[in-house]
Amino acid sequence: MSFGLCGRLYRYRTSPWSQQAFESPAEHTFTNYCIFMGGLTDGLLACPYVERLAAECAARGWALVQPITSSSYAGYGTGSLERDSGELGELLAFLTAERGLVNAALVGHSTGCQNAVHFLRHAIPDLRSLVRAAALQAPVSDREAAGLDPAAVAATAAMLARAEALVASGKGGEVVMLQYGFVPLTASRFVSLTARGGGDDYFSSDFSDDELRAR
Repeated sequence: MSFGLCGRLYRYRTSPWSQQAFESPAEHTFTNYCIFMGGLTDGLLACPYVERLAAECAARGWALVQPITSSSYAGYGTGSLERDSGELGELLAFLTAERGLVNAALVGHSTGCQNAVHFLRHAIPDLRSLVRAAALQAPVSDREAAGLDPAAVAATAAMLARAEALVASGKGGEVVMLQYGFVPLTASRFVSLTARGGGDDYFSSDFSDDELRAR
């Protein structure tokens, strides 16, 4: 049974605010970096397999990096995949300049899968070309998940209509609810997560093959 990781904690960005990442092992000469991105409410050691993933990466000459982004923990409710991709790009640039990165791999868990796909589609070519592989672990449709509780379908639809109206009127940054009772969720992120074809809607089962290719 694993109880943690030894590694290095550092800032990969200092302005306009500090962003941190945890890298393991603490000392190595690797030029290959695996970046683990968790899902909604996740941060460091988000999944029970992270320690084993770090050990397996190290055995194959890869360091594991767990970034803290503005969307980590409760921050996702006021964020977007665009913001996440920008910060992931900053991390890759830092690792290249300061840690000698040559090859990168992305491992996404849950919403981290959306981050991986979005980055590979939209990042600038110089950064995207660093990524040699992407693993999508437990990709999920937040839109379909929101419909699993029949008792909440009507309330979700009403909230979506309100959120879409706010976005249309230029008020997408207005908080419309506290998700899970503690995460402030803006109108724009609510639409992204729950509307068909929203920004986060990458893995829904009702998409046609052509729609999936477009995503």
